[in-house]
Amino acid sequence: MNEAILRYYTLLRMSFETNIYKIFETVDSQIYRFFITPSYQPPDGKPMKIAEIKFECPKCNEKFLIQANLEKNISLRKDHIPYPIDNDVLKCPNCGIENNISNIRLQIEAQSNKKIVK
Repeated sequence: MNEAILRYYTLLRMSFETNIYKIFETVDSQIYRFFITPSYQPPDGKPMKIAEIKFECPKCNEKFLIQANLEKNISLRKDHIPYPIDNDVLKCPNCGIENNISNIRLQIEAQSNKKIVK
């Protein structure tokens, strides 16, 4: 029993050394809460039309780009995934884990003074 607990403790310690700050775990699933800094910069003097977010899946470490539109009728850029505006839950295209990215939405909307739209 000591070995199993020590292994679990070590895995949790390793997880918290990343940008993960909270883990909810059940028999069937795991939910990770982590800090993400969106990688976008508004052009000087020009209103932002989109926010481009570089995202790394906490499970499989796959990196991909998310496009959050701040104005209507903007087409999706090549190699981008649309922001999941309906529920703020992004399903990783590689491993299928669901990531709650509502904190990214709050940060983008606060910095741009605009709402993310479809």
